[in-house]
Amino acid sequence: MTSLVHAHPAIRRTGTPGSRTATLPSGHVVASLGLALVVCLVVLALVVLAITGIDTAGRLPHPQPLPAPNAPSSSGG
Repeated sequence: MTSLVHAHPAIRRTGTPGSRTATLPSGHVVASLGLALVVCLVVLALVVLAITGIDTAGRLPHPQPLPAPNAPSSSGG
């Protein structure tokens, strides 16, 4: 039988072994992600306000009255 195991040459690593993201302090990454999340939430809130037309000055629009019914009521009263 032929062996499927072959000898592989050793691969040299340059630099220090470990994760490449280990050079960034974890607190800095968490702070950046938190700031990005807050900015995204503020932008989303502004977009929702703009789409729904909510007045941020505190004045509410007056509701339009409903039209009068044209036919007699069928409730039997």
